[in-house]
Amino acid sequence: INSSAGALSIGNDAIAQAIYDTLAAGIKDVGSTTGVATRSDGSTTTRLFQRASVVDIYISANITSATGVAAADVKAALLAAMPTAVGGDVKYNRMSAAVFIDGVDDFVSFTMGIAPAPAGTVSIAITNKQIAQLDPTNIVLTGDVS
Repeated sequence: INSSAGALSIGNDAIAQAIYDTLAAGIKDVGSTTGVATRSDGSTTTRLFQRASVVDIYISANITSATGVAAADVKAALLAAMPTAVGGDVKYNRMSAAVFIDGVDDFVSFTMGIAPAPAGTVSIAITNKQIAQLDPTNIVLTGDVS
């Protein structure tokens, strides 16, 4: 499961089917969430699993540009730089470098965190039971952006 648009809303039955299709015989499924998978003969079976908890990421950047740049383009670059795997740390250097699209000369500040109005300038650790999610509304861009 990745954090791109809509991926976190995958239904329980789809997850149960993926578990059924890939779990080796004799390995017990565990968790408090259930979904129904369909066997090759058409019968169904219930599978247990646990969803990763979502960690919302917030970004604030003050961009400098001699020509100006579209905020939507910078946001798209930041979204593309996000890790897509459960347990994928959000690396500060990777995210701050992502703002350097055509038209961006530099940034005055770049902060990120797990709460609104972030002040962090370090990577965000994500455990193997979590997944980072960046919503475009959680990106605040100021400076020479339109």
